[in-house]
Amino acid sequence: MSEERFALDLDAWRRGDQGAGDRLYASAYDELKNVASRALRSLGRGDQLQTTALVHECYLKLVASGSIGAESRNHFLALCARAMRQIIVDSARRQLAEKRGGAGVARDPGRIRWRCRDARDARSGSNRHAGPDLE
Repeated sequence: MSEERFALDLDAWRRGDQGAGDRLYASAYDELKNVASRALRSLGRGDQLQTTALVHECYLKLVASGSIGAESRNHFLALCARAMRQIIVDSARRQLAEKRGGAGVARDPGRIRWRCRDARDARSGSNRHAGPDLE
């Protein structure tokens, strides 16, 4: 796809044309696989995620965000690379949480209730290793 056509599709995607976003992604698919492969190698997560799965997750993340603010093909690829790094980091965090018993980090802090042996522990914070109860 030419740079001019890519720019036109970027503009159409910003205006809400999902088909334009699909065309952009399809035209950059091979480049995105290369970006994903480099990201996995540089962050040491190649054993946990596959390149193709990362490219597909990136697509889903971008589509869920609505429109994209990229100005050029290079900017689009840079935004995709950032999304891929976020996906890799989120995956690593989930794995570490599972290793620690699955408690992980709750997205809604209001849903965490710290377990304490008694009220004195709750006031002093001395029961640090008890961990959260997720409601």
